[in-house]
Amino acid sequence: MATSGLALASIGLALTTSLPATAQLGLPGLPTLPINVPVRQTLTYPCNWIESIHHQRRNTGYPDTHANYQVSAMPVLPPAGTVIKVSGVYPRTRYFTFSVYDGFRPGNLLDSIQDWQLTPRLNGQPVLPPNLLPANLPNSGNHTYTWEITLKYTPPPANDADREPDTLYMSDDTVRYLGFQIPNVFGNKQLGLRTYLPDAGQNEFGGAPLPVITYTAPDGTVVDSRNNPDQAQCDRLSNGQDLLLTVFPQARVSGPENVEFRPDTSVDTFHTYPNGGTNYMRGPAARIYSDMVIARFRMPVSPDADAQNALVRYTSICQNQYNNTAVVACLADRELTVQPDGYAITVISTNQRRPVKASPAFGYNWMPWGPANEVLVYIRQILPNPGFVGNYDLAEAQPRQPLSTTIGVWAPELTYCDTQTFNANADAGGAALIAACRANYRPFRNGINTGN
Repeated sequence: MATSGLALASIGLALTTSLPATAQLGLPGLPTLPINVPVRQTLTYPCNWIESIHHQRRNTGYPDTHANYQVSAMPVLPPAGTVIKVSGVYPRTRYFTFSVYDGFRPGNLLDSIQDWQLTPRLNGQPVLPPNLLPANLPNSGNHTYTWEITLKYTPPPANDADREPDTLYMSDDTVRYLGFQIPNVFGNKQLGLRTYLPDAGQNEFGGAPLPVITYTAPDGTVVDSRNNPDQAQCDRLSNGQDLLLTVFPQARVSGPENVEFRPDTSVDTFHTYPNGGTNYMRGPAARIYSDMVIARFRMPVSPDADAQNALVRYTSICQNQYNNTAVVACLADRELTVQPDGYAITVISTNQRRPVKASPAFGYNWMPWGPANEVLVYIRQILPNPGFVGNYDLAEAQPRQPLSTTIGVWAPELTYCDTQTFNANADAGGAALIAACRANYRPFRNGINTGN
């Protein structure tokens, strides 16, 4: 699985106060070394939801405009016998999920649990677990269906069949990265909640209140994170997040060669808070080289079109600025115009260079180019159905293979195009347009078209 937009590096910063927790240093292939190292423990209790990432507020971390990201900071390792639970009601949204991170670097995923893995409860009593397809998720109506997650401070089982129900595994007091096992000296862990595509008429949370986090100490004392004795520490963590909103110097990620989509994997990219249920295709582009960039991909059956036979829970195409990770615009599956051949084509350009036919009336989607020259174009797949041959995870598993080999006709296409070529081929069909744009591509010089 690949990256997701939840760039909260500052939440992982060590602050103050080391508690007497220790860990032993381990190296791959060797026994654990008997060296006790103090573990950085800045929190005793979980913070309430201290960060809200959204394109209209804290627009950072490659977010989707149809999503809300909530973050809580968690203790590294509570005392034995502590029980931490997260509970809430089902939101009226397409999708929601929880993930936990160890704070070692921006986004080292420990574990995740998807909405379909939760056990719905009615009047406090468990009912049958939901299925993968959203049509079989409980219809919350007035939010009478509830769920509850237990945070367990052990590593996730190697075999998914051994997972305990409704459990999110927080690992222990070490972090594991590149095969190394080292003490967690970085200060805290993070719990993230993602909510995607609220139902019509609902707010960004799907009409549900934020989940409640409770801490039950070994002596039975219960602390609600909304009344947290660690609130001063939580406030400092929240304020630190503002550092990520700094506009970084303009970065260069693309050259004058034509563009293409590639699977977004840890082999090629720095991951920022991945979501265990999401896969990506990414393509860098720069507006100085052509009038527009065009993305074309075959549209999988969405839950809106056929809930029982949906191939992917959620699909979107987004444009994010590379220099500060902010999202410019996204189109979700329910918003995309699809051509008769089953493909969606999206044109990204400035308003001045937008072709007349780059609109749904002519079978095209359009997104505005943002203020930055350099962008990343992302296609996001969330929870593909088992057996779906267009699952981007198949391409991520073999990132050096051509997309046509790993996912066949589901391979997305990306190309620069000039206005003259677009206008001459807009009525010829998507495949012909893409081919013509590629064949005619000549990089602009200093932003001026010298190829025609």
